[in-house]
Amino acid sequence: MNIPLELRRRNPYSRADWTELQLAFRPPRDGLVISTRLRDYASQEEIDGVIAAVQQARCELTARIQAAQVPPPRRMSKEARDDVALIGDLGC
Repeated sequence: MNIPLELRRRNPYSRADWTELQLAFRPPRDGLVISTRLRDYASQEEIDGVIAAVQQARCELTARIQAAQVPPPRRMSKEARDDVALIGDLGC
């Protein structure tokens, strides 16, 4: 099939046709915008307070697990070993 070069490079849609097709399948982008940034909804002090509370809860749970003296599993994945090392490095 021999198609002339100028016809192969030509786009069958105009820019307006392409835009119309795109808008038929997507809502316009100028609708409701919702931020994914935490700082848009809370002050830095509130964020720091929540982080401190979560870290404290994690440390308490770590202490409870260690107090239960559960022997470690015989085989541990690399990710699990990294998690155990990270908990030890955090000073909980």
